[in-house]
Amino acid sequence: MYHPSSNPQAIRSKDRMIRGLLTLMEVELYPEITVTQICQEAEVSRQTFYRNFDSKEDILIYHLHCLLDTYLRNLHTRDSRSLYAQSLFEHLPFSHRLLTLLWRNHLFFLLREVLLDYMEVVRQYIPFAQALEGPSRDYFSDFVIDTCLSVLSRWVENDFRESPKTLGRIITLLFSGLTGTYAETPEPGNA
Repeated sequence: MYHPSSNPQAIRSKDRMIRGLLTLMEVELYPEITVTQICQEAEVSRQTFYRNFDSKEDILIYHLHCLLDTYLRNLHTRDSRSLYAQSLFEHLPFSHRLLTLLWRNHLFFLLREVLLDYMEVVRQYIPFAQALEGPSRDYFSDFVIDTCLSVLSRWVENDFRESPKTLGRIITLLFSGLTGTYAETPEPGNA
């Protein structure tokens, strides 16, 4: 868990620890990085680290939350269609560097955890999703998040070869069945 704070000094310390951890992840595998190394790279004390975070994982979770919060704040200033799959990847708040570091260190599960925190917001932009209740809501969330993460993972594996617009088209095709497109197709023998 990270500890929220509006104190400018605490925010600067957190930013330094984010930069420090990401810098270290470029040269070392995540499991081998210690809190001491992060503190040295960020030029903060261990006391400052533990005042803000419980673990090094919390640094990444905090960073992902900050990026998504900024993305959603900016989203409300754009047309709400910006959340639709066609443009989702064009406005992706995660840099290629961050996605590569998360992928290389098998940390996409953190991205999944954070994205789950934002599914209520996402559902507001998908008309039929608002009507889902109970287990259907959970399955819908898992389906959307895991599909997007699979596409992101493949994108990283492909060294970001495809354009964000192409990824948006791919996601649109994958999700087209969710809008009822497939439901309108008669079953074989019933045409």
